Amino acid sequence: MNTLKEPFEVDIKVAEAETKSVKIYHETETFDFNLEGQKISLINNGDNSWSGVSGSIGQEEINLIGAEIEKHYQSLEP
Repeated sequence: MNTLKEPFEVDIKVAEAETKSVKIYHETETFDFNLEGQKISLINNGDNSWSGVSGSIGQEEINLIGAEIEKHYQSLEP
């Protein structure tokens, strides 16, 4: 399997003092995960911005999760 397509985990802030580890799946163009029982899909717009494809979370949360996804991929670079 392509390393860039393997599932990975990121920490997401869900409340003021609470973070959750979420497993991200990237099998297609979207980044898919479950957050508190809700299926969420995000897409990277290619211009340092992120959009929600499915699920109902706010743009601020989308941006924060997108930033964590980007950090993951930056850590893979040699």
